[in-house]
Amino acid sequence: MNEFFAADPLSCENSGDLRYLISHFGPNAGRYLAAYPESWADEIRTRCEALGPIEAERVKLLLRRARERTALLRKATLPWDERRDWLGNYRSVLRQRPGEFASAVVPRSVQDRDVITIDDLELSPTADESIEAIAKEYVRVSKTLLLLSPELVFVDPYLNPCNSDRQDAESVDG
Repeated sequence: MNEFFAADPLSCENSGDLRYLISHFGPNAGRYLAAYPESWADEIRTRCEALGPIEAERVKLLLRRARERTALLRKATLPWDERRDWLGNYRSVLRQRPGEFASAVVPRSVQDRDVITIDDLELSPTADESIEAIAKEYVRVSKTLLLLSPELVFVDPYLNPCNSDRQDAESVDG
């Protein structure tokens, strides 16, 4: 849950590829696509403009919808070195921050067993994760959702707020 994936802007050759890619991400899936580098969406737009005006408009619409449904999130704190290619930067981030990304989607021409191409992208409908029923775990798995939305509702049929052994999730350091 709350996994971040990265995708090389060159991995989407047209609006169909982009539609397929972003369909796997968002709060309902429990995984998000990181706009890495920050110019990720601009690079996709620029690349698809060469395919014609209709395709360019499709890409713009898909990117806007991905942002609206919070499937595509900015990761502004991640380093980017202009002297390296996208895959080199991705690997550098993983060396500095292991676990930052669950995986990466790369262009079809890249042959590397540590990453996947869009043709090999097969993700389950949701990213499941078991958690302990304690406040600290609720905060941990909900951190991204809490940043995206001002209000969350948890439904726990066994929760009785009148019991003295319950703890407010807000009082837990997260």
